[in-house]
Order: sequence, then structure tokens, then C-alpha cells
Amino acid sequence: MNNEFNNIKSASTKVVIKNNYSRKKNGKSIVSLVFGIISLVFFWSFIFPIIAGFLGIIIGIISLIKKYDSVKLSICGIVTSILGFLLSLLTNFSYILMYLS
Repeated sequence: MNNEFNNIKSASTKVVIKNNYSRKKNGKSIVSLVFGIISLVFFWSFIFPIIAGFLGIIIGIISLIKKYDSVKLSICGIVTSILGFLLSLLTNFSYILMYLS
């Protein structure tokens, strides 16, 4: 009888509960969104927002194609990066035109 109690006790101590929920990492999508916001905020400067917008577009497209992250956040990162990139290009061209005339 004592042997049966030991078997039950050792079997109950081996029970392990695991959390099987998969965690999605939003790292690349968030980086794309941050680069887009940076390019929107600093659109008036000369070269920095162009680089930040370009990097945000590339990282957002990679995140969207490989489906690492959430799709909505990737699309938001791509859109903000494109807006910041285009706005900084427009601002830089207007600076150049004002300087030449």
C-alpha cells in the first residue's frame, strides 16, 4: 500500500502545465512605423527623413511579405513611411528650387 502511494505522488509531481498560445512579435512592424513617424516629424530636414522613410518602407514590406507581424501595423508603417518620404522629397526639391532662383 505504501508503494502505491509513492507512485501516485511521483506521478502528480511530474505534471507540467504549458502555455501553448503563440506570441506574435511585432518588432519589424513597429520599427517600420517608428521610421515612418520619424520621417513625418523631421520632413523639413535635408537627408535624414529620406533615409528613415526608405528604411521604413523596406522593413514594412519585408514584414508584410514574410508575415512576421501583424498586417495592419505593417501597412500603417508602410503608409507613414511613404508619406514622410514623399513629403521630405517635396520639401527638399522646394529648397533646391528656392536656392537656384
